[in-house]
Amino acid sequence: MITFFIATAAAVEEETAAEILQEEDPTSNWTAVVLAIVSLIFYWVFLKPTTEDTGAPVVAESNSRRVRSTPQQQQRRPAPPPPQVMADRRLPTPQNLSENALAVLLDCQSKPSFVTTTQDKVGLGGQKALVDGLVAFGHTEASATTPDASSRTERAKVLSRLGSSPGMTLSAPPSKGSTMVVSLPFLNAADSSISKLQNILQVLGSYYNLIVIGSIDPSKPAPSSLKEQQEQQESLQKLLYTGNLKESILPKHRILLASSKVGRIALVRQLVKVELMVDYQPEVQTELGRFGYKVAIVPQLGNLLDD
Repeated sequence: MITFFIATAAAVEEETAAEILQEEDPTSNWTAVVLAIVSLIFYWVFLKPTTEDTGAPVVAESNSRRVRSTPQQQQRRPAPPPPQVMADRRLPTPQNLSENALAVLLDCQSKPSFVTTTQDKVGLGGQKALVDGLVAFGHTEASATTPDASSRTERAKVLSRLGSSPGMTLSAPPSKGSTMVVSLPFLNAADSSISKLQNILQVLGSYYNLIVIGSIDPSKPAPSSLKEQQEQQESLQKLLYTGNLKESILPKHRILLASSKVGRIALVRQLVKVELMVDYQPEVQTELGRFGYKVAIVPQLGNLLDD
């Protein structure tokens, strides 16, 4: 009797399970269909647009990334020069420049007034004329000057006095064409040593890549605007050009201003290579000496040659 009930219960349980499976099958099929439809919609909406080729040019970067340029960016870019134009101009084409950069540089025909060499000698964009970030001395008008015997004697005397200045030992004078920086205290138009200072700068500028750093008037507040800075810089330029010093020897853009010794130190350290600096404050020699710079201290450069 017990066995009969157990068999009956098992049979009922199997029938119930079969009915449940039959009821669940349609739902499972519909669920699979819905998931397939959702997956297809997701692919068409999100994935397919990123894989389509829109026809926009792709620019390869050095880090192997690929960035697409939009049609608007294409319109703003200048058209690259035709190959025959590149060949006709016979200028070097650096491999690390893009066609757009080459197109811009090829149209740059102007050059600074103190540069004497022709475009084909300085290279595309003046690349051959630059040494350590500055126009090389051999490409400037100063290199074309032929100093007379008295100028050579005066230059030798100036370098000798600089080499024997306090805290300074020069085993040999700086080589021709190297960079020299000269700092000047504030100059007054009534200063009697200005003419002698002009002669010294003329002698040095005809043999070295010369940069002059002037000082602002200590009796006045520091310039608070760019216009005031330009006015003081122009005033210094006019003062230096009143005598024998020529702009071809010392161009205007190489006459700078600094309001303190900190500014002069920072400016010199921005230059790649300075063979010699002339300053009037011993603290500058101490600070720059820590970085290997040679600094000659001369309180008044105009009086350097006075016996």
